[in-house]
Amino acid sequence: MKKLNLLFITIIVCVLLSSCDTGVSFNGQVVDKNTHQPIAGVRINVKDRDTTFTDSIGNYKYSRMMYGMFGDIDIMLEKKGYKAKHINLSAGNTPRIDAVIELQKSDATTVNSVDRKYVKTMFYFNKYVLSLLNVLTLLFIIIHKKVEYRLVWILGILVFNLTFFFSYTDFSLVKYLLLNGPVYLTHYWVYPYSLKFVIPIATILFWVLYLFKKDWIME
Repeated sequence: MKKLNLLFITIIVCVLLSSCDTGVSFNGQVVDKNTHQPIAGVRINVKDRDTTFTDSIGNYKYSRMMYGMFGDIDIMLEKKGYKAKHINLSAGNTPRIDAVIELQKSDATTVNSVDRKYVKTMFYFNKYVLSLLNVLTLLFIIIHKKVEYRLVWILGILVFNLTFFFSYTDFSLVKYLLLNGPVYLTHYWVYPYSLKFVIPIATILFWVLYLFKKDWIME
């Protein structure tokens, strides 16, 4: 038990103290989806941390050194008269270099599929409600010595969190992760344009077995 506690303390300290500079760069051109003509003055929001614009011929170039863990390159393109477009460059659907991004014209009645406030609401639900459930489950497993396969359960709860990312502009699936680190260690600015749904598979499985097949996981 002492060795296990020491291991967790060491991991927590390393996570809190670890930090590194991350180089972030991408470039390309923004064009009209119908005419294929370049669009100038498109606002490109890089997460909620920075902004750049396309030039007179629709080209954009972004290169910056960010302090700390930057994560995925999540951008939002906005231009009056066009539908906002959310792209996660780390998902592999759009290249980071020499990408051609198409924007579609919109009328005054066009609105996003999801209100942006729900993006933040789901983030805090994941961070505090689901994370609290994970933490309490971890504490239960650590304290109760009769739990079998304790280390397997601990690792599963820490990483086995099925996560779906939906764009708030059109509710399209941006990406999904079968293995996802503890959601309580992420920050809102990492995915400010994605409605995130987290399913803590290992935690749910543990409590289902505990309630209905207790002899399977308890000595």
